[in-house]
Amino acid sequence: PMYPDISAIISYAKSKKADRPLIMCEYSHAMGNSNGTLSEYWQAIHSLPALQGGFIWEMWDHGLDQRLEDGSIRSAYGGDFGEAKHDGNFCCDGMFFPDRSPKPALSEFKYIASP
Repeated sequence: PMYPDISAIISYAKSKKADRPLIMCEYSHAMGNSNGTLSEYWQAIHSLPALQGGFIWEMWDHGLDQRLEDGSIRSAYGGDFGEAKHDGNFCCDGMFFPDRSPKPALSEFKYIASP
Protein backbone atom coordinates (compact mmCIF):
# COMPACT_ATOMS: atom_id res chain seq x y z
CA PRO A 1 0.00 0.00 0.00
CA MET A 2 0.94 3.65 -0.42
CA TYR A 3 0.84 5.90 2.68
CA PRO A 4 -1.39 3.65 4.79
CA ASP A 5 -2.41 4.71 8.28
CA ILE A 6 -0.50 2.97 11.04
CA SER A 7 -3.79 1.55 12.31
CA ALA A 8 -4.42 0.01 8.86
CA ILE A 9 -1.12 -1.87 8.76
CA ILE A 10 -1.59 -3.08 12.34
CA SER A 11 -5.09 -4.26 11.47
CA TYR A 12 -3.75 -6.11 8.41
CA ALA A 13 -0.94 -7.75 10.37
CA LYS A 14 -3.37 -9.04 12.99
CA SER A 15 -5.96 -10.24 10.46
CA LYS A 16 -6.38 -13.62 8.82
CA LYS A 17 -5.53 -11.87 5.52
CA ALA A 18 -1.89 -11.60 6.57
CA ASP A 19 -0.81 -14.70 4.66
CA ARG A 20 2.11 -12.78 3.18
CA PRO A 21 4.29 -9.92 4.42
CA LEU A 22 3.18 -6.35 3.96
CA ILE A 23 5.75 -4.00 2.44
CA MET A 24 4.63 -0.41 2.00
CA CYS A 25 5.60 0.93 -1.43
CA GLU A 26 5.70 4.43 0.12
CA TYR A 27 4.97 5.33 3.70
CA SER A 28 6.89 8.48 4.57
CA HIS A 29 7.45 11.57 2.46
CA ALA A 30 10.78 13.21 3.34
CA MET A 31 9.57 16.65 2.24
CA GLY A 32 10.69 19.71 4.17
CA ASN A 33 10.37 19.09 7.89
CA SER A 34 8.54 15.84 7.40
CA ASN A 35 8.95 12.11 8.09
CA GLY A 36 6.58 12.39 11.02
CA THR A 37 5.40 9.18 12.71
CA LEU A 38 8.47 7.18 11.62
CA SER A 39 8.88 5.98 15.19
CA GLU A 40 5.26 4.85 15.39
CA TYR A 41 5.49 3.00 12.07
CA TRP A 42 8.63 1.19 13.21
CA GLN A 43 7.19 0.30 16.62
CA ALA A 44 4.45 -1.53 14.71
CA ILE A 45 6.88 -3.06 12.19
CA HIS A 46 9.16 -4.38 14.94
CA SER A 47 6.28 -5.84 16.93
CA LEU A 48 4.34 -7.62 14.16
CA PRO A 49 6.07 -10.23 11.94
CA ALA A 50 3.68 -9.64 9.01
CA LEU A 51 5.00 -6.08 8.65
CA GLN A 52 8.24 -5.89 6.68
CA GLY A 53 8.85 -2.15 6.37
CA GLY A 54 8.61 0.05 3.32
CA PHE A 55 10.11 2.71 1.14
CA ILE A 56 10.63 6.37 1.98
CA TRP A 57 9.92 8.96 -0.68
CA GLU A 58 12.35 10.41 -1.46
CA MET A 59 15.78 9.19 -0.56
CA TRP A 60 17.74 12.06 -2.06
CA ASP A 61 17.29 15.60 -3.28
CA HIS A 62 17.04 16.29 -7.01
CA GLY A 63 19.44 19.21 -7.17
CA LEU A 64 22.15 19.41 -9.83
CA ASP A 65 25.60 20.91 -9.45
CA GLN A 66 25.81 24.44 -10.80
CA ARG A 67 29.07 26.36 -11.08
CA LEU A 68 28.67 30.01 -10.10
CA GLU A 69 30.58 32.98 -11.53
CA ASP A 70 33.01 32.93 -8.59
CA GLY A 71 33.86 29.28 -9.32
CA SER A 72 31.98 27.84 -6.39
CA ILE A 73 29.46 25.05 -6.90
CA ARG A 74 25.96 24.87 -5.47
CA SER A 75 23.07 22.48 -5.74
CA ALA A 76 20.52 24.03 -8.08
CA TYR A 77 16.96 23.21 -9.05
CA GLY A 78 13.52 24.70 -9.55
CA GLY A 79 14.38 27.80 -11.58
CA ASP A 80 18.07 28.14 -10.69
CA PHE A 81 19.13 27.73 -14.34
CA GLY A 82 17.33 30.84 -15.60
CA GLU A 83 13.91 29.35 -16.26
CA ALA A 84 10.80 30.40 -14.35
CA LYS A 85 10.81 29.40 -10.68
CA HIS A 86 8.98 26.13 -10.14
CA ASP A 87 8.47 23.15 -7.83
CA GLY A 88 8.74 25.06 -4.53
CA ASN A 89 9.68 22.62 -1.77
CA PHE A 90 9.56 19.56 -4.04
CA CYS A 91 13.17 19.93 -5.17
CA CYS A 92 15.09 19.24 -1.99
CA ASP A 93 12.94 16.79 -0.11
CA GLY A 94 15.07 13.73 0.51
CA MET A 95 17.00 12.00 3.27
CA PHE A 96 20.26 12.82 1.43
CA PHE A 97 21.51 16.07 -0.06
CA PRO A 98 22.10 16.11 -3.86
CA ASP A 99 25.78 15.19 -3.31
CA ARG A 100 24.51 12.08 -1.45
CA SER A 101 25.72 13.28 1.95
CA PRO A 102 23.20 12.35 4.66
CA LYS A 103 20.81 14.79 6.28
CA PRO A 104 20.23 14.62 10.06
CA ALA A 105 16.88 12.86 9.50
CA LEU A 106 18.76 9.83 8.17
CA SER A 107 20.53 9.31 11.51
CA GLU A 108 17.18 9.35 13.28
CA PHE A 109 15.73 6.89 10.78
CA LYS A 110 18.72 4.56 11.20
CA TYR A 111 18.16 4.54 14.95
CA ILE A 112 14.39 4.01 14.67
CA ALA A 113 14.58 1.24 12.05
CA SER A 114 17.40 -0.70 13.72
CA PRO A 115 16.28 -3.92 15.43
